[in-house]
Amino acid sequence: NAFKNAAAANHVAVVAAGNDASTLDQVPMYPCCFAEDIPSMLCIAASTSATKGIKLAYFSNAGPVTKIAAPGLDINSTYPGGYASLRGTSMSTPTVAGAAALVATLGLEGQEITDAIVQSRTAGIPNKFNLTHIGELDALNAVHVALGQPTSPPRTSKHPGR
Repeated sequence: NAFKNAAAANHVAVVAAGNDASTLDQVPMYPCCFAEDIPSMLCIAASTSATKGIKLAYFSNAGPVTKIAAPGLDINSTYPGGYASLRGTSMSTPTVAGAAALVATLGLEGQEITDAIVQSRTAGIPNKFNLTHIGELDALNAVHVALGQPTSPPRTSKHPGR
């Protein structure tokens, strides 16, 4: 009920898909699978970095409720005693939450935010589940969608990883 109450109050929930290399329609994981009934919830998969060729990370869960992936491999993060290079959907999820917060500053709420994030994602990324609807987060295009501007295709960096 907490997620439904949050959605009713025009909040967004951004949750990790999990790291079992499972398909969520066969092995449901919660809270991710609540996204089926809660339009303002985003279930986040992990993708590889641009330097390794963007695709779904080998460990990431995914399924029909997973529409967005974000980098989740070799992420530098705080760790007891300093920093560490980590991987997982728990590394991907904060990136999407940050993009959702950015879109929220433009006056959107709840499902409007999730719609902007989903509508602005890149084309489907390769994955072992053959799910064509999972795209990678494109925060700039999410802002364009939120502002009602036409989106542009993602730019290719001359210096991947920067």
